[in-house]
Amino acid sequence: MDEAHVRAHIEFLASDALQGRGSATRDELIAATYIASQLRQYGISPAGDADANGEHGFIQQVTMSVRSFQDAPKLKLGNLELTHGKQMAVGRAGSVDFKGELQQLKLQDKAKVKAGAVVFIHLGESKDDPSVRDQIMNPLRAGAKAVLVADSAQIRIRFKAAAAELPELPASDNGTNFIILDEDATKLVEAMPDGTSVEFHGKAKGEERHTSNVIGILPGSDASGEAILLSAHLDHLGMDPKRSGDQIFNGADDD
Repeated sequence: MDEAHVRAHIEFLASDALQGRGSATRDELIAATYIASQLRQYGISPAGDADANGEHGFIQQVTMSVRSFQDAPKLKLGNLELTHGKQMAVGRAGSVDFKGELQQLKLQDKAKVKAGAVVFIHLGESKDDPSVRDQIMNPLRAGAKAVLVADSAQIRIRFKAAAAELPELPASDNGTNFIILDEDATKLVEAMPDGTSVEFHGKAKGEERHTSNVIGILPGSDASGEAILLSAHLDHLGMDPKRSGDQIFNGADDD
């Protein structure tokens, strides 16, 4: 397969038409169907689910349980209350609720993150600064309960995408909490002293969704019965403006 053929596949699968191929979405199923057609063209045998006649296709439907917020979670800092989708947006929620004390942390500061603190940061935009992902994750790795990200041009598109729908939750709490503030909320939090009480609350709900795998078999000539498994992701959250998948993290999972 030459460069032009590879590019043709990538241009379709990564196009805006598939809106990010989010897990358990119709766009993911379209991507799976497209990939399945390519496998058939290459002469690979289908090994997915069987239909009513017992004939196997390439697609396997998998039921998965998903947790999300029942309604917009709220963030309270002292007497200030912020609501997801309005003054703040949950970039990633690792738990239904958390609390801690506010710690203002500047990028150039050498101050240590206080264990259990809710850290407020302004993202650095210099080419010499750490990546945005690391700027957000480093305080969490150092023991922060959550990170509040100040408004800026580079985070604003992420705010809009995250605020558009209720955030999802991991299967179990993982402590990766970061919240983006709008311009007005940023100014208010900037004026708050360290030690201000911070609380985050929401209600979770569970639901079942169906995601799609594409499975094929290419028989070999080795009589040992051993197999080589090749796998890759067909879904992706990083470029979907309608989901809470993370553009800032370029689709990467938590550590």
